Amino acid sequence: MLNTVLTQYPIFQLTIHPSLPQIHSALTHPFSPSKKATDPEEEERSVPSVLTSKLQSAFTNSSWRAKEEIVQYLLSPMHRIHGAHSKLAAGTDHDIAAGVLGFDGVCKCFEELELCREGELAQVLSESQIHLKTLFSELQKRYKHRDQLQIEFEAWLTEKAEQMREQINALPADIEHLIASLEKKAKELERMTAVQRKCRRSSRDSYRECKVPQGIASILAGFDSDLAFPLVLCSSAKGNCLKQITKAFVRRTFFAQSVQFIGGDTAHECVPLLESLCAKNKGTLFTYSVEVDEVEATGGGSKKSVLVYKQIVQEMIGSIDVAADFKDQRASRSSFTAGRRMWVAVKLSALLLDAQSLANLSVYLIKVHPAQSAITFPRYPRASDLDCLTSDQIKGETPLTEQDIYDIKDLHLDLVKICSHAQENLEYLEQSLKDAKASNYALGVKLVRGAYHLHEMIAHETATFGHNNMSLSISPDPHPPIWPTKPETNMC
Repeated sequence: MLNTVLTQYPIFQLTIHPSLPQIHSALTHPFSPSKKATDPEEEERSVPSVLTSKLQSAFTNSSWRAKEEIVQYLLSPMHRIHGAHSKLAAGTDHDIAAGVLGFDGVCKCFEELELCREGELAQVLSESQIHLKTLFSELQKRYKHRDQLQIEFEAWLTEKAEQMREQINALPADIEHLIASLEKKAKELERMTAVQRKCRRSSRDSYRECKVPQGIASILAGFDSDLAFPLVLCSSAKGNCLKQITKAFVRRTFFAQSVQFIGGDTAHECVPLLESLCAKNKGTLFTYSVEVDEVEATGGGSKKSVLVYKQIVQEMIGSIDVAADFKDQRASRSSFTAGRRMWVAVKLSALLLDAQSLANLSVYLIKVHPAQSAITFPRYPRASDLDCLTSDQIKGETPLTEQDIYDIKDLHLDLVKICSHAQENLEYLEQSLKDAKASNYALGVKLVRGAYHLHEMIAHETATFGHNNMSLSISPDPHPPIWPTKPETNMC
């Protein structure tokens, strides 16, 4: 068994010598006498060899014992190490093999999945390329169609622009001709005798069914059809049968072309326009358009005290709220805190039950104000003008009634500029500018040539010809309070 084990490990090649007992015995008794007698010389020569052989045997025996001890102490650990190596080789190899096989399977599954996804992506890419080709083809067609539409639109726009240019160039002449004709006819109407007026009033009943204003038939008789059409249009607005048609026509023509001046029916409808104008750094002014009846303005009709002025007051107050809210919203979106600026125009004559109260106040102020320098009608307003609203401050005879004073008090507005249609001359402006500089306030001047121009001219001429009881003019001056012609207004 020992030879077998030691053979497996080359470092322990041991062989048991058969003469070990004899060597041990020789070493133990090196000089024991021999049974055979020898001569002294031969005995002397044999002694070293015998000693050498005995030493060899002793060394061999010691080597054997050392080897036995080595085998005794190292064999058991070597067996354990060998067993551990065997177990380790057997178990680890199986685990590694299983891990490698599992990893190989995962790699194969991942490869198959990626190949499947690659196929799907290739299919989607192919479909997308086909779809893009279709879209590009459709886009090219649309581009061609757009270019064609652009060419057609430019041609149409050029044609319309030329037509509009021709119409605009001809418009001033037509308007001047129409104004001159209207002024001429108006003067002729005012110069008619009282008998002719009575005849015209009696014939007015025949026109009442169609709601045509007084004297319109006589005016239309002197015009051709082209000039008569605008007057018929304006007259038809008074009629019940054509009111809606006229309103729709005006909204789609004049209102649509004047969007910056006519923002909407209510203040809230004007907010988008205000946003657009403010984005362009343009100021805005709310003006609630309230007009009077033309027949009443020229003195040809009776007044009707309809309580609609409170609705107008509420509408103006609402426009002020809308303007304030609009500025508040813009201020909240901006870090600029220089103040809120918004203007609302107030038409005083529309805020009373009867606008004649303002006219009576004007007549009173003209009487109590002495003529000052070269300032013409309506003279120069003073801060003390409204003292007359206190009954004990009224001087002499006055056209103001208790109802007038009550209505003007109810107005609660500043009446410094009550004569809104006055002719502002240089002397008046100079005096106003001096007061503004002296009192350290800003002076605003607004030049207006409004829709009442014709009516005021007629009213002044009626008063000049002695028909004071039929005229609404209160000016004592020989010249009208407004500029007669457009060039004179422009010069001012």
